[in-house]
Amino acid sequence: MLKLTALATASLFVTGTTAADIVFTVTDIVPGGGPANANSMNFSPGDTGSGPANLSSTLGSVSAPAPVGLTTGLTYTVTGLDLTSVGGTASETIVFDLNFSQTGGVTGDGTTDIQVNGFGNIAVIGSGANDNWVDGDETLTSTVVLDAGSTTFGGTVEVGIIMLSAGNFGSSQPAERYDAIHDGGTELGVPVTNNPVSFDPSSFVTLDPTVGGMNLERIDFQITAVPEPGSLALLGLGGLLIARRRRE
Repeated sequence: MLKLTALATASLFVTGTTAADIVFTVTDIVPGGGPANANSMNFSPGDTGSGPANLSSTLGSVSAPAPVGLTTGLTYTVTGLDLTSVGGTASETIVFDLNFSQTGGVTGDGTTDIQVNGFGNIAVIGSGANDNWVDGDETLTSTVVLDAGSTTFGGTVEVGIIMLSAGNFGSSQPAERYDAIHDGGTELGVPVTNNPVSFDPSSFVTLDPTVGGMNLERIDFQITAVPEPGSLALLGLGGLLIARRRRE
């Protein structure tokens, strides 16, 4: 597993919400990929491939650049967030990074890497340069980290991966299955289908195929904006005033 670096102004784990919190999701379906059958070692700047960057958010607007290799991960920027109810402004920005690591997979020259294939799916380079899936001797780990330096909201922001979809290679392949390891534990024998799999919000998810091959083609993130300390104090004071009036 990746070792997470603690951030002074951010919590990486979604541990629960209160009535005052604002919770929203960001969805990334099939990130923009490289040229057909390309891997992250032979991308050229500007390659965007056939995979559309289909991004959406239940609040605000989200953007992310099409990846050219995954050595530095992907950065997602959500703008136009109205967080006035939790002590922010009517137009806040939240920025977070999605990083990847892998085990297994070796190319012809003995190196190993993560790739975005021509369809935009994320996978591990295996026995050849055109290997575009994660198979039984490989793992793929996704880690989500808040970029506190670029996030404008002064309160606490909690970011977690809550859902993913692993691409299905069709009837010509075995009935693919994988284990999903995350903060909440391990889910064994998850079937590889085009239907998203949900689990408790997590700062990381590791995909470990047990049968057949797979690739990653959808990720959903849950973001929770928690009131600033000053706002929490005001909320507490308001509650005391209400209680006092009731007693009077």
